[in-house]
Amino acid sequence: MLNIPEELATRLNLLEDYLPQILELGLRELNAISQTGFTGMAEVLEFLAQLPTPEEIIALCP
Repeated sequence: MLNIPEELATRLNLLEDYLPQILELGLRELNAISQTGFTGMAEVLEFLAQLPTPEEIIALCP
């Protein structure tokens, strides 16, 4: 059994069909925080916007 704040429970009830995806994405983000490299799509996009060299792209660790 999970104990979560009432406000969060209300928000999640509205997205009940997406709950497995929400949890999976949240866990991936939490795991990415402890790893070196990029933690989110925004950082990857910022990296690509800098027009990296082919070598820098190959070395990319998302």
